[in-house]
Amino acid sequence: MTEALFIVLAVIMGLGILPLFIYLLHSIQGREPEASETLDAEMTKGQSVNEPFEWWEARRSRFNRGLALAGMAAMMLYYVLQYYQFKWYRFSEFQFNWLFFCFQLAAYMVYMGLANLIYNLGLILESMWPPVGLPAFRLKLFGWLYGVGVGVPVVLVVYLILAAH
Repeated sequence: MTEALFIVLAVIMGLGILPLFIYLLHSIQGREPEASETLDAEMTKGQSVNEPFEWWEARRSRFNRGLALAGMAAMMLYYVLQYYQFKWYRFSEFQFNWLFFCFQLAAYMVYMGLANLIYNLGLILESMWPPVGLPAFRLKLFGWLYGVGVGVPVVLVVYLILAAH
């Protein structure tokens, strides 16, 4: 049973999460993706003016760094709360499980991928926005997307812990 779960997890990692993980690492490192590596290349084909794409891509590494830090903070918060919550019970003991940790890591990589797809919403909404007031619109939308993307993991962990007891 455990071996089958490892095989399924490895297939999921290999087919879906690993290419996304490589893209996200390149984004966090600030390296410009090559044309074949961009996830939204189809969306930007044929545009004569590439300035909106460049503006949003220039901030994607900051967005991904924030997501990575929020993920680490959420996992640390989860395990700290689990540890102390189980210490309160007399006959219960906290045990770390590597399989569950790897599953959480894989699930968070999927979340980061979805958050990056939603991040492209900024470019789409910008194309519908009139040029008057565009810088303020960009900054507000980026701030909103960043805040929601970073806040969801921490709020989810707090909700899971509070709902458990």
